[in-house]
Amino acid sequence: MCKRLGIHQQTYYKWRRESGGLRRDQAIRLKELEKENNLLKRLLAESELDKAILKEAASGTLAQKFSKRLPPLSTDRNVR
Repeated sequence: MCKRLGIHQQTYYKWRRESGGLRRDQAIRLKELEKENNLLKRLLAESELDKAILKEAASGTLAQKFSKRLPPLSTDRNVR
């Protein structure tokens, strides 16, 4: 089969060892699951970051950090 496909036997056995002996359809499904897993990890990380930001904002520490940098808001309604 290797001769017919034009690949060296060592290459075939290397691919076979790396795939863990999976069939083609199993290897494709594994790749799909790995992509989905990476996407879910990224979404979870973003969600955790959003949650941390909201938690910090709710505690008031975020407002304290920015209040030192920003000028106070005008209470005059005519000022735009």
